[in-house]
Amino acid sequence: MSFPVLRGMATSAAGDGNVKALRIADVNIGLEAESPAMDVAFAGTHAAFLAESPRPEIEIRAEWSELSPDTNGAQVFNAGDTWHLARSNGHYILDFFTPLCGRVPYKRLTANCDWSRGRVTLHRAFYDTNQPVHPFDYPLDELLLVHYLSQRSGVIVHGCGIVDETGAGYLFVGHSGAGKTTTALLWNDLPGVTILSDDRIVLRRSEGRVLMHGTPWHGESHLCAPGSAEIRAILLLEHGTGNEFAPVKRAEAVADLVARSFLAYHDGAGVAGVVSLFEQILTEVPCLRFSFAPGVAAVEAVREWARRGNG
Repeated sequence: MSFPVLRGMATSAAGDGNVKALRIADVNIGLEAESPAMDVAFAGTHAAFLAESPRPEIEIRAEWSELSPDTNGAQVFNAGDTWHLARSNGHYILDFFTPLCGRVPYKRLTANCDWSRGRVTLHRAFYDTNQPVHPFDYPLDELLLVHYLSQRSGVIVHGCGIVDETGAGYLFVGHSGAGKTTTALLWNDLPGVTILSDDRIVLRRSEGRVLMHGTPWHGESHLCAPGSAEIRAILLLEHGTGNEFAPVKRAEAVADLVARSFLAYHDGAGVAGVVSLFEQILTEVPCLRFSFAPGVAAVEAVREWARRGNG
């Protein structure tokens, strides 16, 4: 399958015609409807990430067709009833499922080997073709970025990214239930503070700096925003009776971050690249275990740690 360069990408952020543009973690994504009369759109939290993108790094075309359960490829990963990943003739094939549609995928992304170009095929019978469609909706958007970033020194982590009024970034990392949403809500109403996401943050190196980026994928607080900040500290969240910081050995910190990241586990080189990225980050950014009790004192504890110039 060939993937021609998208045409006419110099459109408005609102997306004139059938071409739309999105920007997440400094990655420009272009989406164009290939089938006649198809009206593509970004929905939900994507609206805050719309952008002009005359030269997208990721180019996606969308089309109507009829899909079958057979991908004609070798299975790479099976995520159960939600999505399957296969590979065929140097291309990746992501099939998406819902119990409402049975064994036939409602959507299929066929991407080139570095995930920079692809085609989304929507199974026509499962859609109202007279209404706008959202080919890039979750989990396709996140899976595409996971694979794209893994080959380009980037990773999505399960974390809450907070930028304080000075522009300093704090990354609070934890599994579900560790306190990311609670932390986001504690900081959210403070003057000058931005919550980049309470659940998923992209880490990338840029011009010798470690930056965290907001994403459209939020948690229970529904807080997310575009933007980025240099990381002042990485804090591994734990619930506690007080607010205490404890040092973490670098090898332990790398393991904790890997365990709290969204990785393309089938791609050994990509996983190794993410591990190397974390090792580099932890030579430059302090990482602490933060045991906290929900309350405003937890915010003040972080501010006091920063004022003392720790790290």
